[in-house]
Amino acid sequence: MAIEFGVMYSRFYPGIGPGEFAAMLQSTGFDSAWMGEGPASTQPALDPFLTLTAMALAAERIRIGSCVVLVPIRNPVLLAKEVATIDILSGGRFVFGIGVGASGMADHGAYDITGTDPRTRGARCDEYLDLMTALWRGDPVTHHGRFYALDGMAIAPRPRQRPHPPIWAGGDAEGMLRRAGRFGDGFVPVAAGPADYAARWGRIERYAREAGRDPAGITRALHLYYHCADAERGAAHAEAERNLAARYGHPVSFADDGRFAFGDAEACAATIAAYRDVGVTHFVLNLACPIDEVPAALGRFAEEVMPRFRS
Repeated sequence: MAIEFGVMYSRFYPGIGPGEFAAMLQSTGFDSAWMGEGPASTQPALDPFLTLTAMALAAERIRIGSCVVLVPIRNPVLLAKEVATIDILSGGRFVFGIGVGASGMADHGAYDITGTDPRTRGARCDEYLDLMTALWRGDPVTHHGRFYALDGMAIAPRPRQRPHPPIWAGGDAEGMLRRAGRFGDGFVPVAAGPADYAARWGRIERYAREAGRDPAGITRALHLYYHCADAERGAAHAEAERNLAARYGHPVSFADDGRFAFGDAEACAATIAAYRDVGVTHFVLNLACPIDEVPAALGRFAEEVMPRFRS
């Protein structure tokens, strides 16, 4: 199966505009552009849907996606409308990456500023996904749940992709694995090592079959921190932590176990190959270089790493 590569728009504003970024990805052979959620950050972080719209209008071929939107902090009807709208504006190229914000790199302030109890995040996510998928079918929906109620509401127009844009589950908590099996068209956790990925994928396969779904239809993706430098892996790892701490506005510490693609081109390609060998087919790279080095990093990946997986 073909291996695809995308890149996160990882707080690159104001150094690189989202349209410029997407056009750069398309011109260098990448397959997708991604945007995450950052409503409570003290560092520059644009709105994901407006940013993805700018990307879609600037690059007409590559897919665009959220990696990830925090479903529990949003109004599900308005979120369903936003997803349908961006899918139409992009010509049916949107991938709806969802999360609940449980990881160590998550924006925990998002729950505070929206007045949402984080203890309910899993239950909210499940209920909201049920409601949104019903709304995307186009018929009037009556819903009386634990967190939301409506009577006879429909949204129009429907998304361009039918029955709706692919839903990729981000995260590796057990609830998200169940969600990936029940709802998911894709699974896109932050890298935790090939063996860990394979073990979690095995549980997703079980949940999918329990829900009467074929797990072969679920895309195996990965959110992979990446820093290719002319240095050995340990030095590149330390550089990545410093670069992202400056970008995110708080200390960043990565496990030093080889789960991320740090080091020279050979080392980075070896890490990607290890995940490919356990079934990953779409890599969402999160570049951990200084923002002013992003164009060069994209070019170097396209020249030195990508061809190894495109023959």
